[in-house]
Amino acid sequence: METMFQYICETPDQCRKNIYHSKELTQKVVDLFCERDYKRIMILSSGSSYHAALTPKYFVEKILKVKVEVMTSFTALHYERVFDEDTFYIGMGQSGRSNNTNQAMQMLRDAGCKVVGVTGNVESVMKNHCDVIVNWGMGIEKIGFVTKGFSTGVLFYMLFALEAAVKKQRMTEVEYASYKDELLKMCDVIERAIPVVNAWYERNADGLYDFHRAQVLGVGPGFGAALEGALKMQETMGKACTAFEAEEFLHGPCYEINGDKTLFILDTGGQNKERILKLYHEVHRLTENVYLITNTPVNDSKACIVEHDLSEDMAVLINIISMQIVAANGHAKWVNPMLEKRVAFTEAMDTKSAKTGKEIGL
Repeated sequence: METMFQYICETPDQCRKNIYHSKELTQKVVDLFCERDYKRIMILSSGSSYHAALTPKYFVEKILKVKVEVMTSFTALHYERVFDEDTFYIGMGQSGRSNNTNQAMQMLRDAGCKVVGVTGNVESVMKNHCDVIVNWGMGIEKIGFVTKGFSTGVLFYMLFALEAAVKKQRMTEVEYASYKDELLKMCDVIERAIPVVNAWYERNADGLYDFHRAQVLGVGPGFGAALEGALKMQETMGKACTAFEAEEFLHGPCYEINGDKTLFILDTGGQNKERILKLYHEVHRLTENVYLITNTPVNDSKACIVEHDLSEDMAVLINIISMQIVAANGHAKWVNPMLEKRVAFTEAMDTKSAKTGKEIGL
């Protein structure tokens, strides 16, 4: 029986494979992007795919020197009406069956825009709604509470940015090689992090499963991971869980925190590290149920510490492992008392098209 934890463990090897084959993996998207001098990239997606697109936003902007906007597919479909030839449009969905994403992509094509489909299922109906469709290199994942798909999705955009930057001569080969080396180092850290995070979970299993209400905080690329972490715990444990940008937490959401509430703080390092660590220390005035995900040694059994010196852009894929393992263990424990009703509700809302029978995975 396949499990979420199995897919978490497969993540580092899948990421290494994608890094080694990044030119082939991203070539169709890179070639289309390099056809003209685009000023903006817009990515349309939902759920975990939305979070996977949002997380590497600042890395892509830094490497390609273009603005990146990530929008939910529903909003794009029903409210976005200004399209231009200077924007590079991408629709992203792991299953390739999201009705909102596919309809939004078709709307863009009908408006005369070229659209790239990025998916884990190139044989899905998504292929009928885009000009180019590519598999982002997630391997096989059959459980809907995606883990490997999120991490490889983030990595895909990072690799796309690097390959496009080299082709457009916005980066030297030396810089390119240095980034690829750090990405491979990141894979090693992910592999090393899994048993460390497992041990952290075992130390804190009761609190990490039996919490009543939680908030997940992150900044920059860590905010995308915070959104994904909150979603995973909602999906797998039926828990109330909300994500906030860490500084926005101070402007209202912190008033909800008391001794019964739980807080997860993602420390991705970078220029805001000291601010995040100050928040971690000071919020103990409000609750003891604080779980810090960090690479900084802290004398606290609730802190999940994975030592590394990765940049903030790459540390985020170490931090998400903690949230994924909490969710994977929660999924193994939780018996959903309303499963049939929830399935019927989702089907009634018609969020995804039926499978064609040719797909592999979700």
